[in-house]
Amino acid sequence: MIQSPSNYTIIKDKAIVKSIHGEDANPSDLNNFELNEIEKILEKAVGYDYTKDLNKQGLFKVNLNEYGRQYIPSTNRKGEKIVWINLFCDDIKPIPEDRLIIVMDGGKCYFRITVNLNKLTYFNLAFNGFA
Repeated sequence: MIQSPSNYTIIKDKAIVKSIHGEDANPSDLNNFELNEIEKILEKAVGYDYTKDLNKQGLFKVNLNEYGRQYIPSTNRKGEKIVWINLFCDDIKPIPEDRLIIVMDGGKCYFRITVNLNKLTYFNLAFNGFA
């Protein structure tokens, strides 16, 4: 299920897109179908209950409904739609469209992931550290 518009923003700023995806990337948009596909991929990526596995670092659960999002979609030179997603659990409203929310530390409250919508895969999942 896609988030309500108050819980996300889609950043299309060319400079931000290129800083995240590289100089060959072109800004793109996302439709409701794509947003729903992203939610399915996010659930697979972080829906795992890390408290069940004592060998995992952090020992936490992620409830995606508690996170705001900044989507930075682009198309690469292969024509694939790649979306970098910045997730945060702070109640930031309105979510800025002209700058990225970047924080140091914060643990599971801040993480990023990249999704390839053509392949329905994800990569570069990274949670912030703890101070």
